[in-house]
Amino acid sequence: MNQARNVLLKMWNEPNLPTPKLPEQVAKDIRHFFHFTHVKTGVKSLRYALLTQSLAVYVCPDIDALALQAGAFVGPGRIAIDARSFCKKMIVPFEREYLSGISGASQDPYVSKPLRRPRIDPEAPVKNRSAWKALYRVLAYINELPDSEARQARAKEVFLAIFQALRSALHKISPPADLSKREIPLERLLDLVRAFLHEQSDLGARPQYTVYAFLRAFNEIAKVYGRLEVSKATEADEARRRLGDIVIYDQRGKVKLVLSVTHWLDEHKLQEEVDKARQHGIREMVVVATRIELPETHSADEEWPEVVWYTVDAFLRPLILAVDADIRHRFVEAMYNVLREFGEIPSLQRWDELVRRHLLK
Repeated sequence: MNQARNVLLKMWNEPNLPTPKLPEQVAKDIRHFFHFTHVKTGVKSLRYALLTQSLAVYVCPDIDALALQAGAFVGPGRIAIDARSFCKKMIVPFEREYLSGISGASQDPYVSKPLRRPRIDPEAPVKNRSAWKALYRVLAYINELPDSEARQARAKEVFLAIFQALRSALHKISPPADLSKREIPLERLLDLVRAFLHEQSDLGARPQYTVYAFLRAFNEIAKVYGRLEVSKATEADEARRRLGDIVIYDQRGKVKLVLSVTHWLDEHKLQEEVDKARQHGIREMVVVATRIELPETHSADEEWPEVVWYTVDAFLRPLILAVDADIRHRFVEAMYNVLREFGEIPSLQRWDELVRRHLLK
């Protein structure tokens, strides 16, 4: 079970998944299950089966991809597992945690009638025969090879295609339709931001994207910047080359302001940012942090006085109040767009969940 979870997490956290190599019919059959905007009867449970059976063979290639129950008949050298139990322990919690219930949020998918049989038979009487046969074709494609390593390779390609379909669907996450009709109180919006930043992503990119999204929304109204650039690079050599986490350029393309955005700002981190600015000849810089731990008596380098620092809250609050109330809706929408553009799908999911919790209830 641990191996299966590790496979799920490793693939999900990989930002650039390779293009799966599948026959066109198999690829088409997989896509059949992930048209979430055109929901069809009898597809949801089969979607779980596609996920579960392909993952099982990817983790253990001796598993028969078409067997649904531990007592199912299988050929020589093959094994059958309790797919229902495997799904409940692996796919269901993973979907709940990372996929926002996009496959259907079922707690026990295999309890559905089409899957309550020992084995997937293409001629079995089911409601949605086209979906059932598509499921059979994909799993039979995995199953048909006699060599276990070859079956595992096919299962990996199938699972890769499934993940890409899920990511594509999640990319379409957008602000709730009725949000535009509601006023957004300042404190609710700031509570939303605090909750989002409190849960740090693996690369710590959420603070950068939050400040960047707000500046984009601000510039849509103020139109005072030429362009904005954001970076989430964490490698030391890359950090030396870039000017800052966010760079603001004027209309002529000249650097207007550099912002460093970090989760935690202490004396060491501040000095590091000042040294970096000095190396690039930058005399004015803003440091924005989720958490600041500096002595009350601490002041900027006397030879480098144009460096100021704020918490995210202190940076956003006066700007939100000073600009037309439309900035609040623009900011929320900009966060969706920025997270989607940079492929931060888990963060996009979480932002959407928090928006609904803090702004719609």
